[in-house]
Amino acid sequence: MLQIGSAICEIALWLGGIIFLHREEKRKNFSVRIWISSIIALVLSIVLSIYYGGDFPFPKIVLQIFSTIALIGYMLWNWKVTPSVAIYNFIWTRIVWWLIIETWQFAIAVLERVVPLSVHGKCISLVVLFMFSYALCDRTICRWIPENGQKRIGPRKLTAAILICVIFELLAYRPELLNVEETNLLNAFPLFLLQWISAIVLYLQNELFRKSSMKQELELVNLLLEKEHEQYRLSKENIAIINQKCHDLKHQIRAVRKVTEEERDQYLREVEESISIYESIVQTGNEVLDTILTEKSL
Repeated sequence: MLQIGSAICEIALWLGGIIFLHREEKRKNFSVRIWISSIIALVLSIVLSIYYGGDFPFPKIVLQIFSTIALIGYMLWNWKVTPSVAIYNFIWTRIVWWLIIETWQFAIAVLERVVPLSVHGKCISLVVLFMFSYALCDRTICRWIPENGQKRIGPRKLTAAILICVIFELLAYRPELLNVEETNLLNAFPLFLLQWISAIVLYLQNELFRKSSMKQELELVNLLLEKEHEQYRLSKENIAIINQKCHDLKHQIRAVRKVTEEERDQYLREVEESISIYESIVQTGNEVLDTILTEKSL
């Protein structure tokens, strides 16, 4: 039962990675990639399940680290995601995977106190629970995490998620949770509850960063609107100045026709000075910057 259950759990871990990433952009020749990597993953899962609980020359933590690296590599190989996105999805995959297993263990421990269950019944119930839970995750968490269809994982968000995952894993490897069927459920349940709280905190952390990102985007939009309003005000002032200058020029032209030659020269100098300020165009090589600086100088 231990090896069969372990094989189901190992395969389910890799399937969880697919569930959390299947909406991401796929790499070229995805069909070939996914088949080859999935066959390798299946063989790896069987090997790990054989050694689970047996005599292995390395500590079990080595197997977990190797499985983690392999799953993250599996994600990067098949989907066009950054390492931070792959790690973040692995964290969600791992936490959901653990919660499903431990929920199943608690349910089996309670049911067996009422009615004995066969090995096949336990395995089937585990498979059904994984299928139902992954379908539920695909409809909920996998759709809620992305922002506008994209997963934005910054350094702070990733660091916080890794910290939550470490705390979750430390709780998962407590003896009370590793042997739920053999221990007192009252001793294991508080740890199980803390794990659910950790998962909730991870989701709230995602929502907190989402709201922070939305706040920054809103501030940027407000800043752009403010700059646009300022640009409109400056343009309106410039138009008013130009209209005033044109109005003055009309009177000056009329006056030029009636004055002496000396006064005419004076009027022409004033006209040249009025026009010369509009010829002082700034040239920096950047068209946008030239336009802004020229308008400011006007």
